[in-house]
Amino acid sequence: MKLLKILDTKNSAGFTLIEVLISLAIFVIILGLGYFVNLDFYKSYTLSSERTVLVGLLVKARNNSIVNINESKHGIYLTANEYILFQGDNYLARDPIYDESIKVDSIIAHTGLTEIVFNQLTGEPNITGDIILTNGVRSAIISIQNEGRINW
Repeated sequence: MKLLKILDTKNSAGFTLIEVLISLAIFVIILGLGYFVNLDFYKSYTLSSERTVLVGLLVKARNNSIVNINESKHGIYLTANEYILFQGDNYLARDPIYDESIKVDSIIAHTGLTEIVFNQLTGEPNITGDIILTNGVRSAIISIQNEGRINW
């Protein structure tokens, strides 16, 4: 008798269309949440990475000025598409042979200072202020102090 109930196809277990649709909807919601979390993580990582690159270039320019490489001042010029490490009294009077260019990630925008030049031997900047990097959601501030200190 038990064998007949097991073989009875009318009572066999299965999924209804409603159950399949509900589980599919739950799966789509989980994937959607994962996408937004992943996108936020990518934007945060990009902002952090861009800040690290810019701080590294600022430190390199300051160190080059302190060490007096080529007996010249060194600085950074920021454009919308790139950061340029240059050698000279200012960006316009620089020697382009010594330029180092780093491309900026397209989702990062910056405001504030656009040209910072560090004095020979002292490493003091020609201007103080902030560079603000933003990815549309978050922002990071890099401050240039009067003695050449770079806070980030």
